[in-house]
Amino acid sequence: VALLKEMLNQEIEYGGFCESLKIAEKITSSLIETGDLLQATRLISYLDELRSALAANRQLWSEKISEVRDNFGSANRMRHLADALNRHSQIGAEELKRYLSNFGWQSLSAITDLLGDFNHRHHRETLCDFLAAKGKDNIDIIARTMYDKRWFVVRNSVMILGRIGDEKSLSHIRRAVNHEELRVRREVLEAIRSNLSRTATAMLRELVFDREERLRGDALKALLSRRSDSSFEALADILD
Repeated sequence: VALLKEMLNQEIEYGGFCESLKIAEKITSSLIETGDLLQATRLISYLDELRSALAANRQLWSEKISEVRDNFGSANRMRHLADALNRHSQIGAEELKRYLSNFGWQSLSAITDLLGDFNHRHHRETLCDFLAAKGKDNIDIIARTMYDKRWFVVRNSVMILGRIGDEKSLSHIRRAVNHEELRVRREVLEAIRSNLSRTATAMLRELVFDREERLRGDALKALLSRRSDSSFEALADILD
């Protein structure tokens, strides 16, 4: 990595610089493939530094870096990342979170698509944490996965939107209240249990009539624990 950084820094001809960028791109892909996200992050971060440094006097060079840099946030490269993570369960949460932090909202759709691709639980949980933190201003991108045919993708989406917890997120979660998969409906309950908004209370009221007995009971307990006008109204309506 240090050698590649020096090569990029020392190039004086545009053609040679482009060749060095290609090498850096291939090496970064190789690092990801072998599970070394820490070094891959170092290289991508350096590309950001170099792009900023060259922006004023070498705009063409800076634009070339942007082209290479943005490729790492593409859907194809994210699938490449998923394959690597599935092969290397030892990659930790902090390494993955740091790598994903290299990318902005432009890559959020490709990152969100990974919800159904990770085999290891700690990778899925890290991804959910990341999307909950980064998706607040781009909820519609996250919410696309609510329409996925795979129940576990929908469950993860409900979890993420529940952590965001605003009205827009709740409006998307509501679509899963009557989902055919019990584990999705139970995740809906967990997502809204501590949310005291009227929308969350209305969803709890719906879950009180769920077809699964235990979920009905848990939803009723969650509703009884609230102290608000909306929960009182919901309980009175249930009694009626």
